[in-house]
Amino acid sequence: HLLIMIFTTFFGMFDVPTSLSDLPILTHIRKPAQPFAVFRTRDAVRAWAIGWLTRSQFEVDSASYTVGNLLISIFFDFALSVMSFLLGHGLHWTASLFTATFLSLCTFGMNLKTLCNLKSCRDEYWRWMHVYIEHLKQERQGYLQRQQDEQAEGGDTHFYEQKAEQLKTNLSIAYRDLAKYFDIPC
Repeated sequence: HLLIMIFTTFFGMFDVPTSLSDLPILTHIRKPAQPFAVFRTRDAVRAWAIGWLTRSQFEVDSASYTVGNLLISIFFDFALSVMSFLLGHGLHWTASLFTATFLSLCTFGMNLKTLCNLKSCRDEYWRWMHVYIEHLKQERQGYLQRQQDEQAEGGDTHFYEQKAEQLKTNLSIAYRDLAKYFDIPC
């Protein structure tokens, strides 16, 4: 058990994306919320293709746990850069001090860019999900209206009931996904 804990710690420390660390969850066969396909060759080699609705959803999903690490890294890289600059300004610039300052500034910039990209993806995903939810609501309302019209005419309403229930399930999945990433009540 100790070895598993050590490997898990290193796995988390190196910021392995959740698309790899949550692989057993993503590839579970009885999971209706995400599209996937399994391919098998004659030699019994399998390949899994996992899908997301949009690129922004993938980015938000795979980087949702790295925000804390990015913020910590940005803070310490900035502090290290300032300290290095003050040391170089107060004393004299050596090659190693200049290299350390340059590298910490590069890391600071890259982490800041990654954080901005993640913010952009979160905003796009938020907008896309609201459009998707409105579409599902309108489509469900249409099926419920057709069900009432068919019922008034004395026809079979089973198809419309099934479609409305399926859309209700899709709506609850969409709301659950929003609650997962944006801290809103389900």
